Amino acid sequence: MASSSNQKQPFKRRPGRRRLPPLAQGPAFQFVVASHPDEFKDGETMRNVRSHVMYKHREQRESSPRDSIRSREGSSVTVSTTCTPSPMATNTNGMLDDTYLAPTPARHHGTVWSQDTYRFDTPSPSESPTRALAARILSATTTATARSAPPMFREPSEYTFPARNVSEHQSLEDLKCDWIHNTAFFCHDSSWMQYICDNRLSFLSHVYATLVYQDLGEGLLHDSDLTAYAKTTIMRSISDRLDTDDVTIISILHLLISEIGGLDEDVFNVHQDGLATCMRNLRGGILSQNVSKFMTLVMLTFAISRGQDESLELTPRRSSPVLPDDGIPISPLSAPIEDMSRLYGHCSTRTMELTGDMQRCTSIFLARWSHTGTAESTLSGQLATCDAQLQQTYIRLLSLPSTEDDLSPNWIYESCRLAALIYCRSIIHGAAFADSAATMHARNAGPNTESSTLLAALYEALNKTDTQGCWGTPLRGIFLWVCLVGSAASWSSARPSNDDEETSQASAWMRKCFALYAVRAAVSVPFELADATIHALRTMLQVRRGMAAKKGLEEIGQ
Repeated sequence: MASSSNQKQPFKRRPGRRRLPPLAQGPAFQFVVASHPDEFKDGETMRNVRSHVMYKHREQRESSPRDSIRSREGSSVTVSTTCTPSPMATNTNGMLDDTYLAPTPARHHGTVWSQDTYRFDTPSPSESPTRALAARILSATTTATARSAPPMFREPSEYTFPARNVSEHQSLEDLKCDWIHNTAFFCHDSSWMQYICDNRLSFLSHVYATLVYQDLGEGLLHDSDLTAYAKTTIMRSISDRLDTDDVTIISILHLLISEIGGLDEDVFNVHQDGLATCMRNLRGGILSQNVSKFMTLVMLTFAISRGQDESLELTPRRSSPVLPDDGIPISPLSAPIEDMSRLYGHCSTRTMELTGDMQRCTSIFLARWSHTGTAESTLSGQLATCDAQLQQTYIRLLSLPSTEDDLSPNWIYESCRLAALIYCRSIIHGAAFADSAATMHARNAGPNTESSTLLAALYEALNKTDTQGCWGTPLRGIFLWVCLVGSAASWSSARPSNDDEETSQASAWMRKCFALYAVRAAVSVPFELADATIHALRTMLQVRRGMAAKKGLEEIGQ
């Protein structure tokens, strides 16, 4: 006979409780968005989450293991008949081995990976070691996350990468070392790279930003499949964090770098708003010095490219930055330097002379328009002298020969010459960079002369140089100036309303190339030289403000 303690007790309904009707099944992925952590505890929000989890749990229980195995086998057969696997791309478990071929060259207009799984055995436009290493890192980090997950979540079908022993090939620490020693993206300071790679989120965001540059180098306007998958992983990781710290700031900056110049500026604006929110949530907290410099370099480059003013919130200012006596990158945005011996052997004499002319042009123009509010009667003679000097510089620039038709064209000089034509014309006439870049330019001499815009000619000349190496350390400042001119000139013509899709995508491609080249040149300097680069970027903003002031006065005079 059962004891009284085991007798079934009568069920008592909780007083005042009323069962609500069941919610309809939602999409496969649902995201909870809140502006404060307390909003996640809202009753309706928690009910939606519980409902979504129970629908998912019920679907898993209804499908038997045999059905799931059959579906996986059927899926693998289908894929093997529609694409050509790369040799040694995967092992018997479907995991990545030593060779990875990047995704198909199809242009994806979406920027987020929307599928549950990602296959690594699809055809690729190139056999890139960078892609191979990035794929192994993504695989290793996902596997490590899977191991740390609670047992109830350890269903193999729940993971993008099937479970495996990471030590079969390389540990995550070994992969980090390989990444630091082999990647060329921002890898200018070993301690900075070690700091980036010590945290999973900043490490993966750096991998993602590198893949964006890899796509650019392979001619992909939109994210490849691997890049889109890496981006989705980063965005999910950031959405799971409630911390506002250096790592989060770095990761959002990498997302912004990846979106600069894209067809959809709304995505960029969302990330920028998120960065501004993070800065406000610091609540008196201070970023580390290197992170602060990194953010200032990136955001100033964005401001110049997009034709915006400097954001004091996103470009922290030091009280009195001390510029180094030597090692300052020489460029048209640095102070006039008579001795350019550091450039000897790295560029032609014409390039050095052209750089000196543009330095003096910048200095004269800023001196001319720093007296805008002063009485013109006391400075009329000085202002007239400045204007005459600028005119003489522009006339001399127009007479410079092109090397395009030479047996061995000097494309560095040609890039500087074309950028100078855009830069100097805008200074003389107070015109926007986009307007100056839209002027026609004769590309070839002879009876069959072809014409294009200055912007298109600049893009073609620049891409015949070593853009990945930014022309080397001695010429990095000049390369940055050329890219800033091209980026600012290409932005206003970003979305031509009357052009066809092909022309629109060509404009977007030039805009993205110039902007990403400029970002790489700006941040690929040692941090002890970052203040000099920041000073050059702010000088470019001063030039643009002077151009706007000149144009405004001329419109008032008319």
